[in-house]
Amino acid sequence: MNLLPHALKATFATLAFALTAGLAQADLTAAEADQLRQLRGAPVLSSDGALVGRIEGASVSGDRTALFLKPASGDILPRNGLEIVIRTNTTEVSLEGNQIILNADRQRVRTKARIKKDDSDQIVVILPRI
Repeated sequence: MNLLPHALKATFATLAFALTAGLAQADLTAAEADQLRQLRGAPVLSSDGALVGRIEGASVSGDRTALFLKPASGDILPRNGLEIVIRTNTTEVSLEGNQIILNADRQRVRTKARIKKDDSDQIVVILPRI
């Protein structure tokens, strides 16, 4: 009887390690980072497929990424016609063809992102790491 809790703990530990290893694969290669910098008009999606905006440019510097987005009809962020800058860790961004995928579902983007408005014509969104 005492063996079952230990087996469950080992199973959960293995599962947690596998999920962590899977998330680490979201890291951009140098070629993908260059492609990301050059993309224009490509959709930026949450991990569950919600439109966040369309990319106008990107800055990738080590473990930090900034995505400069143009608001799009039907996107999930409040914008009031302002451009959006999403700042996050590079591990939270991946490319699938010409689509940029954020490692966050629509609910997390809406509720966990810190939105900073300043006097400029941009909204800065800080998307923390999971």
